[in-house]
Amino acid sequence: KGGRNGPAYQASKTGLIGLTKSTALSFSQYNIRCNLICPGHVDTDFIRENNSYSPNDWSTSIQNPKNYEERKSQIPLKNFQETTDIANLTLFLSSDDSKMITGSIIPIDGGSSIWILKLIRIINNYLRNLVQKSLCPEKLESYISQGK
Repeated sequence: KGGRNGPAYQASKTGLIGLTKSTALSFSQYNIRCNLICPGHVDTDFIRENNSYSPNDWSTSIQNPKNYEERKSQIPLKNFQETTDIANLTLFLSSDDSKMITGSIIPIDGGSSIWILKLIRIINNYLRNLVQKSLCPEKLESYISQGK
């Protein structure tokens, strides 16, 4: 979510991805695995209550039934995660059942992260249509071959 602290927040998330991959590679020689769990909206006080690190009022809190249903409808599996969902994934990653998983970035978000792929596809189609309408076929071919 954008905001005044958006760049720092995004940089920290991106940094965790690099750190996870680097750590997995560095410690694989000792058979130590490292993975990153990326939870979506977890039904906790963070998105329910009003506090200094997550300001909420009736217009934003999921305590408001309208907000609860609206936010839930944006999740493809139509449900918020629970803390036990993340705990179960953590237990799996800590077990021998996941012995070949390392350096992975694992979203546990009810499918929320796949919406970005849909958005990228929509933007690409829009830009393709814009280019096709703006350029004659010869210029379009040149434009595409140059990788623009």
